[in-house]
Amino acid sequence: MMLDGLFNCLNFLVPAAVFWFLLCRIFGYRFKSERHKHAGIVLFTLIAALQAVCAFIVKDDEISSLVSEISLMAVAMFFSVLFLNVKKKISLLLFGLLFCTTLDYICMPLQTALQSYWIYADKLIPVVICTVLFAVEILMYININVHNEDLFPLEVISPLPYVVMIISELSMYYDIIFSDEIPLYKEVSTWLKIVSGMILVAGLIYFSVNIIRMIDHQRETDRILRTELRHYEEVAQKNETLRKFRHDYQNNLFSLNYLLNAEQFDDAKQYINELSTGLADSKLEYVTGNPLADAILSEKSANASVFDIKIDFNGKIPRIGIDNLDLCTVLSNAIDNAVRGCAECAPCVIDVNAYVNQNSFVLSIKNPVKSDIKIVDNSIKTTKNDSENHGIGLKNIKSVAKKYSGNVELLCENKVFSLNVGFILKEHMEG
Repeated sequence: MMLDGLFNCLNFLVPAAVFWFLLCRIFGYRFKSERHKHAGIVLFTLIAALQAVCAFIVKDDEISSLVSEISLMAVAMFFSVLFLNVKKKISLLLFGLLFCTTLDYICMPLQTALQSYWIYADKLIPVVICTVLFAVEILMYININVHNEDLFPLEVISPLPYVVMIISELSMYYDIIFSDEIPLYKEVSTWLKIVSGMILVAGLIYFSVNIIRMIDHQRETDRILRTELRHYEEVAQKNETLRKFRHDYQNNLFSLNYLLNAEQFDDAKQYINELSTGLADSKLEYVTGNPLADAILSEKSANASVFDIKIDFNGKIPRIGIDNLDLCTVLSNAIDNAVRGCAECAPCVIDVNAYVNQNSFVLSIKNPVKSDIKIVDNSIKTTKNDSENHGIGLKNIKSVAKKYSGNVELLCENKVFSLNVGFILKEHMEG
Protein backbone atom coordinates (compact mmCIF):
# COMPACT_ATOMS: atom_id res chain seq x y z
CA MET A 1 0.00 0.00 0.00
CA MET A 2 2.77 2.42 0.96
CA LEU A 3 4.75 1.56 -2.18
CA ASP A 4 1.69 2.04 -4.38
CA GLY A 5 1.12 5.48 -2.87
CA LEU A 6 4.76 6.46 -3.36
CA PHE A 7 4.70 5.45 -7.03
CA ASN A 8 1.43 7.31 -7.62
CA CYS A 9 2.96 10.47 -6.13
CA LEU A 10 6.09 10.11 -8.25
CA ASN A 11 3.97 9.51 -11.36
CA PHE A 12 2.56 12.99 -10.80
CA LEU A 13 5.57 14.95 -9.51
CA VAL A 14 8.29 13.73 -11.90
CA PRO A 15 6.34 14.23 -15.19
CA ALA A 16 5.14 17.62 -13.89
CA ALA A 17 8.77 18.62 -13.23
CA VAL A 18 9.76 17.46 -16.75
CA PHE A 19 6.93 19.46 -18.32
CA TRP A 20 7.57 22.69 -16.43
CA PHE A 21 11.33 22.57 -16.91
CA LEU A 22 10.68 22.08 -20.63
CA LEU A 23 8.40 25.12 -20.82
CA CYS A 24 10.24 27.52 -18.53
CA ARG A 25 13.89 26.62 -19.13
CA ILE A 26 14.12 25.05 -22.60
CA PHE A 27 11.32 26.93 -24.39
CA GLY A 28 11.81 30.11 -22.35
CA TYR A 29 8.27 30.85 -21.14
CA ARG A 30 7.83 33.16 -18.15
CA PHE A 31 5.09 33.81 -15.62
CA LYS A 32 2.78 36.72 -16.37
CA SER A 33 3.81 38.43 -13.12
CA GLU A 34 5.11 37.68 -9.64
CA ARG A 35 1.50 37.47 -8.47
CA HIS A 36 0.73 34.78 -11.07
CA LYS A 37 3.92 32.94 -10.11
CA HIS A 38 2.98 32.82 -6.42
CA ALA A 39 -0.61 31.82 -7.23
CA GLY A 40 0.65 29.02 -9.48
CA ILE A 41 3.00 27.69 -6.80
CA VAL A 42 0.23 27.72 -4.18
CA LEU A 43 -2.26 25.97 -6.46
CA PHE A 44 0.32 23.39 -7.55
CA THR A 45 1.13 22.68 -3.89
CA LEU A 46 -2.54 22.16 -3.11
CA ILE A 47 -2.99 19.77 -6.05
CA ALA A 48 0.16 17.86 -5.05
CA ALA A 49 -1.09 17.63 -1.45
CA LEU A 50 -4.52 16.40 -2.60
CA GLN A 51 -2.87 13.84 -4.86
CA ALA A 52 -0.64 12.65 -1.98
CA VAL A 53 -3.66 12.26 0.31
CA CYS A 54 -5.42 10.14 -2.32
CA ALA A 55 -2.25 8.14 -2.93
CA PHE A 56 -1.62 7.18 0.73
CA ILE A 57 -5.11 7.19 2.22
CA VAL A 58 -7.49 5.93 -0.49
CA LYS A 59 -7.27 2.15 -0.55
CA ASP A 60 -8.50 1.77 -4.11
CA ASP A 61 -5.35 1.88 -6.28
CA GLU A 62 -7.31 2.54 -9.47
CA ILE A 63 -8.87 5.69 -7.98
CA SER A 64 -5.47 6.82 -6.68
CA SER A 65 -3.87 6.29 -10.12
CA LEU A 66 -6.75 8.11 -11.82
CA VAL A 67 -6.33 11.11 -9.50
CA SER A 68 -2.61 11.15 -10.32
CA GLU A 69 -3.30 11.16 -14.07
CA ILE A 70 -6.00 13.85 -13.80
CA SER A 71 -3.70 16.01 -11.66
CA LEU A 72 -0.89 15.77 -14.20
CA MET A 73 -3.23 16.56 -17.08
CA ALA A 74 -4.65 19.58 -15.21
CA VAL A 75 -1.18 20.95 -14.50
CA ALA A 76 0.09 20.34 -18.05
CA MET A 77 -2.95 21.75 -19.82
CA PHE A 78 -4.34 24.52 -17.65
CA PHE A 79 -1.51 25.81 -15.46
CA SER A 80 0.51 27.00 -18.44
CA VAL A 81 -2.54 28.75 -19.89
CA LEU A 82 -3.52 30.39 -16.59
CA PHE A 83 -0.14 31.53 -15.28
CA LEU A 84 2.39 31.78 -18.16
CA ASN A 85 2.80 34.67 -20.56
CA VAL A 86 1.46 33.14 -23.79
CA LYS A 87 -0.21 34.57 -26.90
CA LYS A 88 -2.22 31.64 -28.27
CA LYS A 89 -3.57 29.69 -25.31
CA ILE A 90 -5.20 26.94 -27.38
CA SER A 91 -1.82 25.87 -28.81
CA LEU A 92 -0.21 25.58 -25.38
CA LEU A 93 -3.27 23.78 -24.00
CA LEU A 94 -3.02 21.21 -26.81
CA PHE A 95 0.73 20.89 -26.23
CA GLY A 96 0.01 19.95 -22.61
CA LEU A 97 -2.49 17.33 -23.71
CA LEU A 98 -0.01 16.03 -26.30
CA PHE A 99 2.67 15.74 -23.61
CA CYS A 100 0.38 13.54 -21.49
CA THR A 101 -0.76 11.32 -24.37
CA THR A 102 2.79 10.96 -25.71
CA LEU A 103 4.07 9.95 -22.29
CA ASP A 104 1.34 7.31 -21.99
CA TYR A 105 2.05 6.02 -25.49
CA ILE A 106 5.82 5.76 -24.86
CA CYS A 107 5.34 3.95 -21.56
CA MET A 108 2.55 1.60 -22.64
CA PRO A 109 4.59 -0.95 -24.70
CA LEU A 110 7.12 -1.42 -21.88
CA GLN A 111 4.40 -1.60 -19.24
CA THR A 112 2.53 -4.26 -21.24
CA ALA A 113 5.71 -6.27 -21.85
CA LEU A 114 7.05 -6.18 -18.27
CA GLN A 115 3.83 -6.31 -16.25
CA SER A 116 3.82 -10.10 -16.21
CA TYR A 117 7.34 -10.11 -14.70
CA TRP A 118 6.90 -7.39 -12.08
CA ILE A 119 3.69 -6.12 -10.55
CA TYR A 120 5.01 -2.55 -10.20
CA ALA A 121 6.24 -2.26 -13.81
CA ASP A 122 3.27 -0.13 -14.87
CA LYS A 123 4.04 2.40 -12.11
CA LEU A 124 7.83 2.39 -12.19
CA ILE A 125 8.37 2.71 -15.96
CA PRO A 126 6.82 6.24 -16.29
CA VAL A 127 9.00 7.42 -13.39
CA VAL A 128 12.14 5.98 -14.97
CA ILE A 129 11.38 7.41 -18.42
CA CYS A 130 10.55 10.85 -17.02
CA THR A 131 13.70 10.83 -14.87
CA VAL A 132 15.79 10.15 -17.98
CA LEU A 133 13.97 12.93 -19.85
CA PHE A 134 14.56 15.30 -16.94
CA ALA A 135 18.29 14.50 -16.95
CA VAL A 136 18.44 15.12 -20.73
CA GLU A 137 16.69 18.49 -20.30
CA ILE A 138 19.15 19.56 -17.61
CA LEU A 139 22.13 18.56 -19.78
CA MET A 140 20.66 20.53 -22.70
CA TYR A 141 20.12 23.56 -20.51
CA ILE A 142 23.69 23.45 -19.13
CA ASN A 143 25.65 22.48 -22.23
CA ILE A 144 23.70 24.36 -24.90
CA ASN A 145 23.30 27.36 -22.58
CA VAL A 146 19.64 27.87 -23.45
CA HIS A 147 18.56 31.20 -21.99
CA ASN A 148 16.72 32.88 -24.85
CA GLU A 149 13.16 33.87 -23.91
CA ASP A 150 12.02 33.66 -27.54
CA LEU A 151 13.95 30.48 -28.37
CA PHE A 152 10.97 28.38 -29.39
CA PRO A 153 7.50 29.85 -28.72
CA LEU A 154 5.14 26.90 -29.07
CA GLU A 155 2.18 29.04 -30.03
CA VAL A 156 3.68 29.74 -33.48
CA ILE A 157 2.78 26.13 -34.32
CA SER A 158 -0.74 25.68 -35.64
CA PRO A 159 -3.12 23.67 -33.42
CA LEU A 160 -3.66 21.26 -36.33
CA PRO A 161 -0.45 19.20 -35.86
CA TYR A 162 -1.24 18.79 -32.17
CA VAL A 163 -4.73 17.47 -32.96
CA VAL A 164 -3.38 15.03 -35.56
CA MET A 165 -0.69 13.68 -33.21
CA ILE A 166 -3.12 13.32 -30.29
CA ILE A 167 -5.68 11.40 -32.37
CA SER A 168 -2.94 9.22 -33.89
CA GLU A 169 -1.53 8.38 -30.47
CA LEU A 170 -4.97 7.57 -29.11
CA SER A 171 -5.62 5.18 -32.00
CA MET A 172 -2.29 3.44 -31.43
CA TYR A 173 -2.95 3.41 -27.70
CA TYR A 174 -6.15 1.43 -28.33
CA ASP A 175 -4.22 -0.98 -30.53
CA ILE A 176 -1.71 -1.67 -27.75
CA ILE A 177 -3.82 -1.79 -24.62
CA PHE A 178 -6.91 -3.55 -25.95
CA SER A 179 -7.20 -6.86 -27.69
CA ASP A 180 -8.38 -6.96 -31.29
CA GLU A 181 -10.89 -9.60 -30.16
CA ILE A 182 -13.01 -6.85 -28.62
CA PRO A 183 -15.01 -5.40 -31.55
CA LEU A 184 -15.77 -2.05 -29.88
CA TYR A 185 -12.15 -1.13 -29.20
CA LYS A 186 -11.08 -2.33 -32.62
CA GLU A 187 -13.76 -0.15 -34.25
CA VAL A 188 -12.79 2.87 -32.13
CA SER A 189 -9.14 2.45 -33.12
CA THR A 190 -10.05 2.16 -36.81
CA TRP A 191 -12.17 5.31 -36.80
CA LEU A 192 -9.51 7.27 -34.94
CA LYS A 193 -7.00 6.32 -37.61
CA ILE A 194 -9.40 7.35 -40.40
CA VAL A 195 -10.14 10.72 -38.78
CA SER A 196 -6.45 11.29 -38.09
CA GLY A 197 -5.58 10.54 -41.73
CA MET A 198 -8.27 12.90 -43.05
CA ILE A 199 -7.12 15.72 -40.79
CA LEU A 200 -3.51 15.08 -41.77
CA VAL A 201 -4.29 15.30 -45.51
CA ALA A 202 -6.36 18.47 -45.01
CA GLY A 203 -3.58 19.94 -42.90
CA LEU A 204 -0.93 19.22 -45.53
CA ILE A 205 -3.05 20.94 -48.19
CA TYR A 206 -3.65 23.90 -45.88
CA PHE A 207 0.03 24.27 -45.03
CA SER A 208 1.11 23.89 -48.65
CA VAL A 209 -1.23 26.65 -49.84
CA ASN A 210 -0.11 28.99 -47.07
CA ILE A 211 3.57 28.28 -47.65
CA ILE A 212 3.17 29.09 -51.36
CA ARG A 213 1.38 32.34 -50.44
CA MET A 214 4.10 33.26 -47.96
CA ILE A 215 6.86 32.57 -50.50
CA ASP A 216 5.13 34.68 -53.16
CA HIS A 217 4.55 37.50 -50.68
CA GLN A 218 8.16 37.41 -49.49
CA ARG A 219 9.42 37.49 -53.08
CA GLU A 220 7.30 40.56 -53.81
CA THR A 221 8.52 42.22 -50.61
CA ASP A 222 12.14 41.49 -51.53
CA ARG A 223 11.58 42.87 -55.04
CA ILE A 224 10.16 46.12 -53.65
CA LEU A 225 12.98 46.44 -51.14
CA ARG A 226 15.65 45.87 -53.78
CA THR A 227 14.00 48.47 -56.02
CA GLU A 228 14.03 50.93 -53.13
CA LEU A 229 17.64 50.05 -52.38
CA ARG A 230 18.72 50.81 -55.97
CA HIS A 231 16.88 54.13 -55.79
CA TYR A 232 18.49 55.11 -52.50
CA GLU A 233 21.92 54.06 -53.77
CA GLU A 234 21.45 56.47 -56.69
CA VAL A 235 20.49 59.24 -54.29
CA ALA A 236 23.46 58.36 -52.11
CA GLN A 237 25.71 58.66 -55.17
CA LYS A 238 24.35 62.17 -55.75
CA ASN A 239 25.09 63.03 -52.14
CA GLU A 240 28.61 61.74 -52.67
CA THR A 241 28.90 64.06 -55.63
CA LEU A 242 27.94 66.97 -53.38
CA ARG A 243 30.53 65.95 -50.83
CA LYS A 244 33.17 65.92 -53.55
CA PHE A 245 31.99 69.35 -54.70
CA ARG A 246 32.38 70.75 -51.21
CA HIS A 247 35.77 69.11 -50.96
CA ASP A 248 36.78 70.91 -54.19
CA TYR A 249 35.30 74.18 -52.96
CA GLN A 250 38.62 76.08 -53.09
CA ASN A 251 39.40 74.79 -56.58
CA ASN A 252 35.98 75.89 -57.84
CA LEU A 253 36.46 79.39 -56.41
CA PHE A 254 39.91 79.61 -57.97
CA SER A 255 38.57 78.64 -61.40
CA LEU A 256 35.69 81.08 -61.16
CA ASN A 257 38.00 83.88 -60.03
CA TYR A 258 40.32 83.20 -62.98
CA LEU A 259 37.46 83.47 -65.47
CA LEU A 260 36.28 86.75 -63.96
CA ASN A 261 39.76 88.27 -63.90
CA ALA A 262 40.23 87.23 -67.52
CA GLU A 263 36.91 88.98 -68.31
CA GLN A 264 35.53 85.72 -69.71
CA PHE A 265 32.11 86.55 -68.36
CA ASP A 266 30.11 84.15 -70.56
CA ASP A 267 32.30 81.24 -69.49
CA ALA A 268 32.03 82.35 -65.85
CA LYS A 269 28.23 82.53 -66.13
CA GLN A 270 28.08 79.05 -67.66
CA TYR A 271 30.40 77.73 -64.92
CA ILE A 272 28.13 79.19 -62.20
CA ASN A 273 25.04 77.64 -63.84
CA GLU A 274 26.71 74.21 -63.92
CA LEU A 275 27.63 74.48 -60.24
CA SER A 276 24.06 75.56 -59.33
CA THR A 277 22.58 72.65 -61.26
CA GLY A 278 24.91 70.22 -59.48
CA LEU A 279 23.88 71.60 -56.10
CA ALA A 280 20.15 71.40 -56.92
CA ASP A 281 20.45 67.78 -58.01
CA SER A 282 22.48 66.79 -54.97
CA LYS A 283 20.74 68.48 -52.09
CA LEU A 284 22.06 67.04 -48.81
CA GLU A 285 19.70 67.31 -45.84
CA TYR A 286 21.14 64.73 -43.44
CA VAL A 287 24.65 63.71 -42.49
CA THR A 288 24.47 60.39 -40.62
CA GLY A 289 27.85 58.91 -41.49
CA ASN A 290 26.19 56.46 -43.89
CA PRO A 291 25.42 57.73 -47.45
CA LEU A 292 22.53 55.26 -47.89
CA ALA A 293 20.93 56.40 -44.64
CA ASP A 294 21.36 60.04 -45.74
CA ALA A 295 19.47 59.26 -48.94
CA ILE A 296 16.67 57.38 -47.17
CA LEU A 297 16.17 60.12 -44.57
CA SER A 298 16.24 62.85 -47.23
CA GLU A 299 13.54 61.23 -49.33
CA LYS A 300 11.39 60.19 -46.37
CA SER A 301 11.66 63.75 -45.06
CA ALA A 302 10.47 65.15 -48.39
CA ASN A 303 7.50 62.77 -48.41
CA ALA A 304 6.65 63.52 -44.77
CA SER A 305 6.77 67.29 -45.32
CA VAL A 306 3.66 66.96 -47.50
CA PHE A 307 1.78 66.01 -44.31
CA ASP A 308 3.49 68.80 -42.33
CA ILE A 309 5.70 66.26 -40.54
CA LYS A 310 9.38 66.97 -39.87
CA ILE A 311 12.08 64.35 -39.33
CA ASP A 312 14.93 65.24 -36.94
CA PHE A 313 18.07 63.12 -36.80
CA ASN A 314 20.76 62.91 -34.13
CA GLY A 315 23.69 60.54 -33.87
CA LYS A 316 25.61 58.37 -36.29
CA ILE A 317 24.75 55.36 -38.45
CA PRO A 318 27.65 52.97 -39.20
CA ARG A 319 28.81 52.41 -42.78
CA ILE A 320 30.03 48.87 -42.10
CA GLY A 321 28.66 46.02 -40.03
CA ILE A 322 25.14 46.05 -41.51
CA ASP A 323 24.18 45.24 -45.12
CA ASN A 324 22.58 47.98 -47.24
CA LEU A 325 19.44 45.93 -47.86
CA ASP A 326 18.99 45.28 -44.13
CA LEU A 327 19.55 48.95 -43.27
CA CYS A 328 17.06 49.95 -45.97
CA THR A 329 14.50 47.46 -44.60
CA VAL A 330 14.73 48.73 -41.04
CA LEU A 331 15.04 52.48 -41.65
CA SER A 332 12.44 52.68 -44.43
CA ASN A 333 9.81 50.60 -42.66
CA ALA A 334 10.39 52.29 -39.31
CA ILE A 335 10.01 55.82 -40.70
CA ASP A 336 7.03 54.86 -42.89
CA ASN A 337 5.30 53.43 -39.81
CA ALA A 338 6.17 56.55 -37.81
CA VAL A 339 4.75 58.85 -40.51
CA ARG A 340 1.52 56.84 -40.63
CA GLY A 341 1.36 56.77 -36.84
CA CYS A 342 1.56 60.53 -36.38
CA ALA A 343 -0.41 61.60 -39.46
CA GLU A 344 -3.33 62.68 -37.27
CA CYS A 345 -1.03 64.73 -35.01
CA ALA A 346 0.46 66.99 -37.70
CA PRO A 347 2.20 69.37 -37.56
CA CYS A 348 4.65 67.27 -35.56
CA VAL A 349 8.20 65.95 -35.39
CA ILE A 350 9.61 62.42 -35.70
CA ASP A 351 12.81 62.01 -33.68
CA VAL A 352 15.37 59.60 -35.12
CA ASN A 353 18.36 58.84 -32.88
CA ALA A 354 21.25 56.49 -33.63
CA TYR A 355 23.89 55.26 -31.21
CA VAL A 356 27.03 53.34 -32.13
CA ASN A 357 29.66 51.83 -29.86
CA GLN A 358 32.45 49.37 -30.57
CA ASN A 359 30.26 46.39 -31.43
CA SER A 360 26.61 47.45 -31.53
CA PHE A 361 24.22 49.89 -33.14
CA VAL A 362 20.89 51.09 -31.73
CA LEU A 363 18.27 52.93 -33.77
CA SER A 364 15.52 54.73 -31.84
CA ILE A 365 12.51 56.37 -33.53
CA LYS A 366 9.85 58.31 -31.61
CA ASN A 367 6.66 59.83 -32.95
CA PRO A 368 3.54 61.32 -31.35
CA VAL A 369 0.23 59.42 -31.59
CA LYS A 370 -3.33 60.57 -31.17
CA SER A 371 -3.93 58.13 -28.31
CA ASP A 372 -1.80 55.60 -26.47
CA ILE A 373 -1.32 52.33 -28.34
CA LYS A 374 -1.74 49.10 -26.42
CA ILE A 375 1.34 46.90 -26.76
CA VAL A 376 1.06 43.24 -25.77
CA ASP A 377 4.03 40.87 -25.90
CA ASN A 378 6.04 43.49 -27.81
CA SER A 379 3.46 43.53 -30.63
CA ILE A 380 0.72 45.87 -31.78
CA LYS A 381 -2.73 44.55 -32.50
CA THR A 382 -3.88 46.32 -35.65
CA THR A 383 -7.35 47.82 -35.96
CA LYS A 384 -7.04 48.39 -39.70
CA ASN A 385 -9.18 46.64 -42.26
CA ASP A 386 -6.09 45.33 -44.06
CA SER A 387 -5.01 43.39 -40.98
CA GLU A 388 -3.41 40.70 -43.16
CA ASN A 389 -0.87 43.15 -44.59
CA HIS A 390 -0.60 45.62 -41.72
CA GLY A 391 2.35 44.95 -39.47
CA ILE A 392 4.45 43.32 -42.19
CA GLY A 393 6.93 46.19 -41.92
CA LEU A 394 7.38 45.55 -38.21
CA LYS A 395 7.81 41.82 -38.85
CA ASN A 396 10.54 42.58 -41.39
CA ILE A 397 12.28 44.85 -38.87
CA LYS A 398 12.19 42.09 -36.24
CA SER A 399 13.51 39.61 -38.79
CA VAL A 400 16.52 41.83 -39.57
CA ALA A 401 17.20 42.45 -35.87
CA LYS A 402 17.17 38.70 -35.23
CA LYS A 403 19.62 38.22 -38.12
CA TYR A 404 22.07 40.50 -36.29
CA SER A 405 21.47 38.88 -32.87
CA GLY A 406 19.62 42.02 -31.82
CA ASN A 407 16.19 42.86 -30.50
CA VAL A 408 13.21 45.14 -31.07
CA GLU A 409 11.44 47.02 -28.26
CA LEU A 410 8.09 48.79 -28.60
CA LEU A 411 6.90 51.37 -26.08
CA CYS A 412 4.04 53.85 -25.91
CA GLU A 413 3.80 56.31 -23.04
CA ASN A 414 2.10 59.70 -22.78
CA LYS A 415 1.01 59.53 -26.43
CA VAL A 416 4.56 59.00 -27.67
CA PHE A 417 5.31 55.78 -29.55
CA SER A 418 8.90 54.50 -29.52
CA LEU A 419 10.58 51.86 -31.65
CA ASN A 420 14.05 50.79 -30.51
CA VAL A 421 16.05 48.39 -32.68
CA GLY A 422 19.38 46.95 -31.55
CA PHE A 423 22.02 45.26 -33.71
CA ILE A 424 25.31 43.47 -33.12
CA LEU A 425 27.48 44.70 -35.99
CA LYS A 426 28.64 41.95 -38.35
CA GLU A 427 32.34 42.05 -37.62
CA HIS A 428 31.58 41.40 -33.93
CA MET A 429 28.82 38.76 -34.25
CA GLU A 430 31.13 35.73 -34.12
CA GLY A 431 32.61 36.91 -30.85
